[in-house]
Amino acid sequence: RAGSRSFAAAASEGSSAADAVVNGIIVLPMPSLSPSMKSGTIGRWLKAEGDECGMYDVVLEVQTESLVEDAYKVDEFAGKVTLLVEAQEEAHLAKLLAKEGQEVPVGEPIAVLCEDVEQLPAAAKQGEQLAQRVKNVYDVDQLGGSVRTLVWQSYLKEGGKQSGCGCH
Repeated sequence: RAGSRSFAAAASEGSSAADAVVNGIIVLPMPSLSPSMKSGTIGRWLKAEGDECGMYDVVLEVQTESLVEDAYKVDEFAGKVTLLVEAQEEAHLAKLLAKEGQEVPVGEPIAVLCEDVEQLPAAAKQGEQLAQRVKNVYDVDQLGGSVRTLVWQSYLKEGGKQSGCGCH
């Protein structure tokens, strides 16, 4: 396609050190936790830059008001809910691209990870470049190709609200 650049070109433009990492870079976009979710707020990062993320490690908390459709917003699903986002693969957290408290559109990169600890500096640099150029990792036309994203799973964080049936 004329005028489009590949993800490798967009992420590593002007950086030969980053060129070697592009195949090992893993992007964590703001996850879509429901079909109606358009954005989420970073509640808290539970991993820091340089940390290893193992299988089933909770990486961050995401807050949203769009977990369920309006008709089903009752008890713990009414208003803002917090979800725990857990990694389903092993990687090293190279760069946090979104701050705690920041609202981020679904698909926008919020962190960059890499497979090998030796790749951390180059992956972090690529992450900064990626954040400046890419607003939605699922927009293949914008990227000129696809990007590897972190495999994740989310869980509702236990809330303090009591449901109408007296259960927790």
